[in-house]
Amino acid sequence: MKRILAVVLVMILVALAAAPAMAEPPADGQDTIKLKVYIHYPKPGKPQPQPGVCDPTQYETNNYGLAGWKRSGTVIYRVNYSSIPSTVVNPQPAISNSFEVWEQYTGGKVDFVEGEPTTLTRYKLDGVNLVAWGRVSASGAIAVTYTWYNSSTGEAVEQDVIMNSKLPWKQTYASNPDATCGDLYAYDVQNILTHEVGHWVGLDDLYNSVDQDLTMYGYGDKGELKKVTLGLGDIAGMNVLY
Repeated sequence: MKRILAVVLVMILVALAAAPAMAEPPADGQDTIKLKVYIHYPKPGKPQPQPGVCDPTQYETNNYGLAGWKRSGTVIYRVNYSSIPSTVVNPQPAISNSFEVWEQYTGGKVDFVEGEPTTLTRYKLDGVNLVAWGRVSASGAIAVTYTWYNSSTGEAVEQDVIMNSKLPWKQTYASNPDATCGDLYAYDVQNILTHEVGHWVGLDDLYNSVDQDLTMYGYGDKGELKKVTLGLGDIAGMNVLY
């Protein structure tokens, strides 16, 4: 009987030795950080370098989409001013306005603050919320926004915006951007960046033509200024989030 028990014990030990080792559990939070990329393309059907079409706001829907995250607290962003094309005169107000127009609809839950200028030009999870002009990862894109977010908490961790430095850029400060247009041969800084910051606060792109007068409409155009102001659907989405 003792001999049988000894044989069984040996067999169990051999089986345990052959079993694969259990993998170490991932560090807390490592498996919940995800990256989502938004690519802002020109309106289809108008190849470069044709001018844009002056198309002021005519009709706003209440439509919106949610990206899957939101922001909270103080969010410091840093701008690479040396990367901004020389054709853009006085870009700082346009950049800060692009953040402030969204901040006012967060109910005081988000405070966008511009930090020290940076020399960074590429997107990277490095602790810097970046706004820069440079090489974009999608051919022909106007701008690309990268968001790293915690899928468990629904909080954005870091966000970078890279504006396509190969495209023509200008800045037009208009008293009524919904009724006017800028330079039809260039993309307006505040118009495009306001759309991109909409992703920072947690809104998704919209691609139905009925939504083309909203800030979160997924296509951009030269000379377009109407994305500078939020539409009914953009505000509705913010009310849901914040």
